[in-house]
Amino acid sequence: MRRLLLVAVVTAALLTSCVPPGGGSGSAADLKAWNDKLVHVTPPPKPPPLVRGLLNIAIRAGVPVVCPALVAQAAPDFRAFVQATCDAIVASDDPFTTVTQTLPALCAGDPPIGATVFPNLALAITATCPLIVTLPALLNVAQYVPLF
Repeated sequence: MRRLLLVAVVTAALLTSCVPPGGGSGSAADLKAWNDKLVHVTPPPKPPPLVRGLLNIAIRAGVPVVCPALVAQAAPDFRAFVQATCDAIVASDDPFTTVTQTLPALCAGDPPIGATVFPNLALAITATCPLIVTLPALLNVAQYVPLF
């Protein structure tokens, strides 16, 4: 149960990290390119099949639950992009890899891009960036599910 909760929290944090190239909502072509990049990922070699499978199931189940709240919190220019990112994570070949590859984007820049995408959560995102960036290492997730 704690792992499922952890996956839900990490998924929510990761979804907030998605920012379209060049900022703003982007064109349909930009959203399609981003979607393709997130859906067709290359998982790391030899991941533990049971752990990876369980994480992927949890992410696929959790993202549709968390996404409407994230879309509602996003700035109007970014709502379509946040929704497209949620859809891409669910459709991904390996949702765990997709989510872990989008994590650094949340805290990129100064102020963090996540604060621009989610202005109502700007203070929380800025304050938690050090934790979010180091979360996989702190939890030793890489020991069980290789990140690279």
